[in-house]
Amino acid sequence: MIVQIFKYFNCEPFRIFFKDMKDVKIIETTPRDTLDIVKNIKPHICMIPITSICKICKYDYTVSNICIACRGPVRSVGIFYKEPINIEAIDKIYAIEESSVSIKIIDILFKRILNRSIDIENIKISKDNIEHVLNRRPTLLIGDMALEAYLKYYEIVDIGDVWYRIFKRPLIFSILIYRDYSNVRKVVEDIETMLRHKYWIDDIECRSSHYLSKTLPKDLIYTYFSRNLIYILDIDDIYESIIFELKLLNLNCCNLNI
Repeated sequence: MIVQIFKYFNCEPFRIFFKDMKDVKIIETTPRDTLDIVKNIKPHICMIPITSICKICKYDYTVSNICIACRGPVRSVGIFYKEPINIEAIDKIYAIEESSVSIKIIDILFKRILNRSIDIENIKISKDNIEHVLNRRPTLLIGDMALEAYLKYYEIVDIGDVWYRIFKRPLIFSILIYRDYSNVRKVVEDIETMLRHKYWIDDIECRSSHYLSKTLPKDLIYTYFSRNLIYILDIDDIYESIIFELKLLNLNCCNLNI
């Protein structure tokens, strides 16, 4: 079985689930690489960004009710800076190159909040230059880099928090899709059971090999996985949120196999 997930810490429950399973190959990618993985490798289970869902439907996948989402502050997608700054004072931000979906969302939110757009410049950001970058300009970060910045810098905008305050609905970043074979469907059902019971959170410290499990404070890790992130939504909520987000992002909706 081939499984594709994102390299970020938010996919740690899936890594824990598959850790001891035999005959499972895990491919860890960034969201922008997902489409090529689906097209060329055709994994049995795949985590995809919501903006790719219509392009991937033709590859015969079924949408599950497993996702990476939030209702309120998410901590791992936001604008960070070296010092506090009023959002109204921001006219330009940097953005990490992997954040194409978040860039579209942040542009929408700024238009809703301030009735104007902001200038967004994509740049390469790494551990070597992040301090220099954040000392120069407010910066949109996602994933692990955002979680680390949350401890060291000021969080100016949390995308999940602003989204929920404006739209009063969950913000879905990515969806788990799968090839609807009996053995694969059973694995997806088992993943859902694990996520619903949340017992995996207590296993992170001893079972996780991700570097953030050793560097982030335990209370932040627990809050992140148990409160900030949502992994299960009713299928109707999934469908409605997908359609809402795609229309808001000016992307074509499609017939989904859900």
